[in-house]
Amino acid sequence: MSLSCVEELLKAVSDRFTEFLVRVDWFEKGFRSSEGEVGGDIFTLALLNYLLNHCKAFRATTLNEIRFNCDGRYLYIHIGFWDRADMLVMQTNRLANGLFERYSQAISKLPKEAGRTSEEEELLEHLSKFDTFAIETLPPGANKLLYNIIDIAYTAPPIGATIDGYILSDPSIFIEPNNTSPKINGITFQANIASLQAREGVLYQVFFYPSTRKIKENVRHGNEEEYVKIGRKGACLVKDKLLDELNRLISLLDGTFSLALTYLLY
Repeated sequence: MSLSCVEELLKAVSDRFTEFLVRVDWFEKGFRSSEGEVGGDIFTLALLNYLLNHCKAFRATTLNEIRFNCDGRYLYIHIGFWDRADMLVMQTNRLANGLFERYSQAISKLPKEAGRTSEEEELLEHLSKFDTFAIETLPPGANKLLYNIIDIAYTAPPIGATIDGYILSDPSIFIEPNNTSPKINGITFQANIASLQAREGVLYQVFFYPSTRKIKENVRHGNEEEYVKIGRKGACLVKDKLLDELNRLISLLDGTFSLALTYLLY
């Protein structure tokens, strides 16, 4: 079986998330021209405030890590620390300061436990064991396009498929944005494949590099050819559900733009 479904999935994820990064880039440049050097801070703070308004926040162990229930999906946001210079600049900007004050006040009312709350555990019981989508900056915190956001993890209800006596489960996609331009460095698709009889789990991985459009498969097992075939078939069966979840995630992130623009009008 060819790689066509896997290619379609990863290229679609790459194109969709690249579109989002381009909007983030335009947003930051637009706010930089009107608000100065806090354009990136405004993006980050607008995103956090939008999520606080539209999702149920479980807890915030610090000002920089927060976990949400967004319409039955688990969303984790990890942002870097604002240093003293950043804070001073934000305090002199009406929009950035207003967004920061709203965020910090909302965070102060949330539980600070390091462990999961009972509500959190209840939601996670109904979701996949692993992140459905993870957007990671490498090295951590280096990405300038997401403006102080180190990583985002989104977990959806279980997605899986049964193929020829095997189960493909917990499909996950990891996205690594480029550090300096609105592009994607790499995307990884992975899923667990287990025989219905032996229940032996094998990890099927596919690496996609958008700049070269190259794809590389990886299965560490003696019966590699069989697992590759099952992985490719499984990707066809879960592709649409994964893309639906990606669209849900992008829609959440897109709320940033409308909130910041509305706030600016006041």
